[in-house]
Amino acid sequence: MKLGSLLFKAGVLVTLVAVVWWGLTFGQKAVELGAGFNKALTCLYSNGGLCSLAGGLTGSTYEPVAFWVGVGLLAVGLVLGFLKR
Repeated sequence: MKLGSLLFKAGVLVTLVAVVWWGLTFGQKAVELGAGFNKALTCLYSNGGLCSLAGGLTGSTYEPVAFWVGVGLLAVGLVLGFLKR
């Protein structure tokens, strides 16, 4: 299997795991606390401001770095895939 393809697939998997992790541990609770879905969605990729406050209130263990690692793997996989063509 080519490296670009492997990194792309790993990126998809890590990103999906991050989204599910966020949804299960943070997203629903943030909406229940009245933060609203759009504001809660920003906590998928950031942990500043409202996100750290809501995370503390909900006891969330979610870390946005997981999302960014997945996105990074996706990007590197795509670049390597395009360079090989």
